Amino acid sequence: MNPVKSLYKFLSPKYQSLFLEYKVDLKPRYGFGKPPNEFLDRIIEENREPYATLLETFLESKEVFHGIKTSDQETNDFEPRWNNGYGLRHGGAVRDDPPFQAKKIY
Repeated sequence: MNPVKSLYKFLSPKYQSLFLEYKVDLKPRYGFGKPPNEFLDRIIEENREPYATLLETFLESKEVFHGIKTSDQETNDFEPRWNNGYGLRHGGAVRDDPPFQAKKIY
């Protein structure tokens, strides 16, 4: 790459680069055909029932979260809105991932 272009990419906010002092290997360490993390797997297994119960309580708020409009549909600045398309299935009524995420945070 030519030096001017390289400098531009380094300084421009258009490019989001993270410069580290070490090499990063972007391969999963656990799962995806490899064994799970033993410590985390044990914790999850020991608490599987309470986790399932907690996740099921998210369903109590399903209609509230499904009623939230996307940012391009909501005109009232004081109302919540989904500001990304992750999990939204346009053309259908199913919007399952954002409500699930919002409830986890809420």
